[in-house]
Amino acid sequence: MSPIAATVFAIGLALIAVAAILAAVAIWRSGTLRRWSGVPLALAMVLYLPHFWLPQAVRIGWGAR
Repeated sequence: MSPIAATVFAIGLALIAVAAILAAVAIWRSGTLRRWSGVPLALAMVLYLPHFWLPQAVRIGWGAR
């Protein structure tokens, strides 16, 4: 993967994680949904980020879970 493509990929994933965190905060403050209902989404997106740069064995384990 070229450096430009890797940078764009990393920035895009980071922005998705930030958006999920902001959505969880908005859900928390809204009062229309249960407060904790946005937390699993934000947690999943944040934990989804690092596995792209881990060794192959870890990525296979991540996918098998």
